[in-house]
Amino acid sequence: MYRTCLCFGVILLASSLLAQDAPPDESHEIVLVEETGGEWEQAEQPKVAEVVKSIVDRTNAFRKEQKRKPVAANVELTQAAQAFADYMAKTGRYGHTADGQTPAARAKAAGYDYCTVRENIAYAFRSKGFSTEDLAERFFTGWKESPGHRRNMLARWVADTGVAIAKSEETDTYFAVQLFGRPESAAVAFEIANRSKVTVEYRVGDRDYSVSPRVIRTHKSCTPVTVEFLPLASQKEASHPPRPIKTVKATGGERMTIEVAEGGYLVNVEDAPETSDAPQPNAGR
Repeated sequence: MYRTCLCFGVILLASSLLAQDAPPDESHEIVLVEETGGEWEQAEQPKVAEVVKSIVDRTNAFRKEQKRKPVAANVELTQAAQAFADYMAKTGRYGHTADGQTPAARAKAAGYDYCTVRENIAYAFRSKGFSTEDLAERFFTGWKESPGHRRNMLARWVADTGVAIAKSEETDTYFAVQLFGRPESAAVAFEIANRSKVTVEYRVGDRDYSVSPRVIRTHKSCTPVTVEFLPLASQKEASHPPRPIKTVKATGGERMTIEVAEGGYLVNVEDAPETSDAPQPNAGR
C-alpha cells in the first residue's frame, strides 16, 4: 500500500507603496490518497531542476492561455524561494510564516526590492516517490485548481517569479515554493499639479486626497489605478458619494494638471516632466 500526501498554501503580501497593506489571504488544503497494489520498490528520484523549470514553463503557458503576460525567472526571488523550501524541508515546519518571516520579508532579505510579493507553497509525499513529470504536474495542477493559488498564478501586474523545491532527508517529503513579484522600480508613479486657486479633492482607488493651490503631489502604486477628481463644494449635488467631474486611469508617468475654469476647474493629462517646479508634500500612498 502506498500513501500520497499533498498540501497547498497561498498568501499575498504587498509593500507600503500600496494605499494600504493587503491582509494575508491564506488557505490550506490537505489531501490524503491511499494507493493499493504493487510490490515495494525503490522510490523514484525526480530531477528537481527540471521540475522547477517545468513549473515555470507551465505557469507561463497557463498565463498565456488566460491573456496574461509571462513572468521571468528572477535570481533574488529564486534564492528566497529556495531558502524557504530548504527551511521547511529541514525543520518539517510548514506555513507561509513557518520561519517567523513573511514572504515579502524573505524576498527583501534576498535582495529583491519589491513593490508586491505573492507566494504559493505546497508539499507532497509518496512512498514510491515521484517521476520528474509527475511531481511537476502535481504541484502545478494543485495550485492551478485552487482558487487562491490560481489568483496568484494569474495576477496581472506581476513580472517576476522564483520557484524552488527541497526534499526532506528525514521524511522524503518534497516542499515547493512559488513566488511572484513586481519590483519597486516598476511601480506606477504619477503627479497631480494644482495650478488653480482652490484646493481640489480627488480619489485614488478607495482613498480620498486633496491638493492645495500651487502644489504638486506625487503618488505611487504597485498597479495602475483610477483617479477621480471630485467637484468643488459649490458644484456638489445632493447625491452621495459625489460624482467625479473627471476620471483618469493612471498607468505611470502622467501629470494631471488642474487649471482654472469658469465656475470650477478642469484637468489636463500630460507626461510628467523629469523635475517638478512647485512645492511638494509627502508622496501620497
